[in-house]
Order: sequence, then structure tokens, then C-alpha cells
Amino acid sequence: MNYSAPQVDAETAHLAAKLRARILTLARRAGHAGLTISEAAGLIPEHKNTSVSPRFSELVEDGALVRVLTGHSRSGAPRYAGRLDEQTGKYVRIHWARGFEPVTIKALKKARHLTHCVKIRGKSGIRVSG
Repeated sequence: MNYSAPQVDAETAHLAAKLRARILTLARRAGHAGLTISEAAGLIPEHKNTSVSPRFSELVEDGALVRVLTGHSRSGAPRYAGRLDEQTGKYVRIHWARGFEPVTIKALKKARHLTHCVKIRGKSGIRVSG
């Protein structure tokens, strides 16, 4: 998929591609706990949240990240699995690297109750508290 608009220069497109790769790596390390946009932004402090969020959308569109549909609102808008963000107090969507998404209600409930990714621990991935 081509993520760069014609007016975007090659350097910007390259930086966006590197950020997408980094987000996908974090999502894989998060495993079955999944990853939220704010968690990723906290783990990539050199990028603003406004740069991280569009990369998530691109990865979802490309099928590299998935969200779990939990229902629809009265107006028909989709509702996705999420959890409470401790910093903002808001309910935020959880994204999973393909293959790590929960396949049972029990697994989904477990992912919802994990609070946030704390830090990267070498090659062992992200330690999730909860």
C-alpha cells in the first residue's frame, strides 16, 4: 500500500515507514495484551502522539494491526475492544499485531484489564502491568 501522497517528499515517507515498523514491533512485543496509541506514543517519545496515531490507522487499513469489534452503538457506529488509559482516564482502543488478537471472550477480558505497557525489557519484549 502506498502511504505517501504525491506532495509528500521521500524523507517524510521514509520516516513514516520507519514509525509504522516501530509501532508494529511494539505491538508484536505486547503480544496478547495488545497496544494502545497512547502506550505506543509513551514508548516512542521522540514522536508526537499526532504522528503516531495516523500510523496506527495506516497499519489497521493495511491489515498489519487489528482491532476487535465488540458491537455497535445505537447509531450503528462500530465499537472496538478497549481499556482505560491511566494517564487520561479515557477508554481507548486496543490494537493487536495480526495473530495476537484475542479469540475468546476470556482472552479479551484479560486484555481489557491489563493497564499499560511499562517499559521495554531487552529482547523479552514489553512488560505489561495489570
